[in-house]
This record gives sequence, structure tokens and C-alpha cells, in this order.
Amino acid sequence: MLERTNASPCPGPGEEVDRQEKNTLVNLNALENLMTEYLGLLPEGEKRYLRRMICGQVEILIHDLLRRLAD
Repeated sequence: MLERTNASPCPGPGEEVDRQEKNTLVNLNALENLMTEYLGLLPEGEKRYLRRMICGQVEILIHDLLRRLAD
């Protein structure tokens, strides 16, 4: 279900979204790119806090999805 793709986070006008991208719940490359881009602008202490917060939220979302799939 969850898979890593190299797809752009947002296709441009007129660009088609391939089948693999439509079936992906979390685009991990896009998340990683966003984190890298924005974390570079923050002081070191805030970077660590933001990384922990994002990872914690992703873990919660995945846990909830798996629980729903198990029902």
C-alpha cells in the first residue's frame, strides 16, 4: 500500500498522473524534499523539533490507516 515514488508532489497543468501515483497514500519523496527545503531555513533546534513532529504525525497516520484496514 505505502510505497516510495519519484513522482512530483503536484502535477502541472495538462500533466497526467500515472496509475502508480494515484495509488500511493504517501509520497515520501515529496515529503522528504519539503522537509529538506524548509528545514534548511530553520535554526538547528527548530529543525530537530520539526523532524520529530513530522515523523510522529506520519507514524500516527500510518497506524490509523493500518487499523482501519484491519477492520
